[in-house]
Amino acid sequence: MFVAGVEDVRPGWLRSRRDWAVGAGGFVLALAGAVAVVWGDLTGGTPGWYLVADVAGGALACAGLWLCRRWPVTVGLAVIALSVPAAAASVAAGIATLIAALYRRPPAA
Repeated sequence: MFVAGVEDVRPGWLRSRRDWAVGAGGFVLALAGAVAVVWGDLTGGTPGWYLVADVAGGALACAGLWLCRRWPVTVGLAVIALSVPAAAASVAAGIATLIAALYRRPPAA
């Protein structure tokens, strides 16, 4: 059902087209969630230092999703820890947790 075909896998490449599409979709979803959280912070009386920290944390978490296929548990834990002070990283934390659960054995995940 979700098996990559011969035309999707190129010699020397680690990921198929489907893997790139799923990774890009997760990144876009996490980025949209981060933008929505920051947009909600802009309407209230949120201090400027918190907005900068929230945007930086959300950007780091979204960028960390690209490393999630290589080190799913480590990146998942790092993104979850990053989502504690930065609310913009919360969607990326959910996606990283899902990736860790999908690509690792249950004792490791």
